[in-house]
Amino acid sequence: MNKTVLSLTFLSLVSCVTLSAQTVVASSGGHFENGTAKMSFTLGETVTSTISNDSNTLTQGFHQTKLTVVGMEEFLKSIRMRVFPNPTSDFITIELNDDPTNYEVIMLDVTGKSISLTPIRNKREQVDMSHLAAGSYFLNIISKENIQNRNSYQIIKTH
Repeated sequence: MNKTVLSLTFLSLVSCVTLSAQTVVASSGGHFENGTAKMSFTLGETVTSTISNDSNTLTQGFHQTKLTVVGMEEFLKSIRMRVFPNPTSDFITIELNDDPTNYEVIMLDVTGKSISLTPIRNKREQVDMSHLAAGSYFLNIISKENIQNRNSYQIIKTH
């Protein structure tokens, strides 16, 4: 009798654990293991903490058991413009079809370092690149009202 009760209790616990198993809402993932370690990972999860020492960094996330998207709509106004010539040796011309005072130009090098930040004052604005070394640069035109509203261009600077 005790074995039967114990068996039923064990089966109940196993079925409860199985029924409440977590599911992962992620775009990709995997599992690796060797004789000394195991690692499971997923892509697309919210990051919860980062642990690091001198030589290693571990970022931990969590498995999302249920995901309910309530709703989020964000419409970014398209910035209508032309940027030319590309490649260039001296100046880039920016032509805007909108109020120019709402925008600014940020020039970045290939490492992401900001080289210049210039407000746009006219519908047709020139950006001087003659003092820059030959190479690739990123020109970002950003709305002052909503920093997420931006157009980005890779500009090739020649000699």
